[in-house]
Amino acid sequence: MMNLFYILAAFTIDLIIGDPVTPLHPVRLMGALIHTAERVIRRSPFNKGMSGGLGVVVVLAVITGSFLLAEKVVSLLPFGNHIFPVFIFYISFALKDLARHGLAVKRSLISGDLEEARILLSYMVSRETACLTEQEIIRGTVESISENTSDSIFAPLFWGLLLGPLGALLYRAINTLDAMWGYKNEQYIAFGRTAAKLDDAVNYLPARITGVFLCTTALFTAPHPGSAWKIMFRDHKRHASPNAGYPEAAVAGALGIQLGGPGRYFGKKKEKPTIGEKKYAFYPDTITDTIKLMVTGTFIFLLTASTVSCLFFFLIFK
Repeated sequence: MMNLFYILAAFTIDLIIGDPVTPLHPVRLMGALIHTAERVIRRSPFNKGMSGGLGVVVVLAVITGSFLLAEKVVSLLPFGNHIFPVFIFYISFALKDLARHGLAVKRSLISGDLEEARILLSYMVSRETACLTEQEIIRGTVESISENTSDSIFAPLFWGLLLGPLGALLYRAINTLDAMWGYKNEQYIAFGRTAAKLDDAVNYLPARITGVFLCTTALFTAPHPGSAWKIMFRDHKRHASPNAGYPEAAVAGALGIQLGGPGRYFGKKKEKPTIGEKKYAFYPDTITDTIKLMVTGTFIFLLTASTVSCLFFFLIFK
């Protein structure tokens, strides 16, 4: 129950002020730690695969140790034992920040500034954005928001509810490791394998839960609620990721759009399988519709978690 209260407090703070932009943000510090660990560990005598696995262990151990030390120090302050978990949960998910990025792309498109929209999208995706059309920009934005609904919201909430603030923080660390090392290119295909596989494992349940809640949310916010379930079950395997296909297919079905298709990554053109059925073209409002699914789905998930937690609490202590 306390984890739930801390999460609800942190979620409220995120809705009000969003993710703070500062070089001292813990996730940025994680990124700096991961970058330093890579530089040091690549000099080890082990092969790339073993070095990458060692790097994951070292990074997670340092973050765990830092968490336990900070928790002990902050607990000495007034209300520190309550403030600290709220802060950790707060920096572990980023609903408002994700919505803000999507709406910024939409505003650029509406004003006719394709170049700015491409630059803004480049902050959200790994594909090359310099030559994208308006339709491709919107598709990329929708795909990013859909996938990150699981990675940046549902997954840290899930692990936070299950394992507390350390669980949410370690999930965020694993996700950051994958974001930095999980590329299928010559530099990272072996070195980043452990990070990528671990990220797949910790996202397995959250991605599927995200898909279910997005499909449920479609009943209230989308034009094709029935198609959300149909497309999710039919097309989730078309995605290269074993997890990202669930939220992307749910959104594609709910909105009657088709995701996937061609894109350029690291200088090479890649044709990804399509997900969904092209009932509608992409419009700037498609971004807003995706954000509505994300926000409403998150609220329904938190309401469900609160209800289940309260019922469990009263059954145990009645």
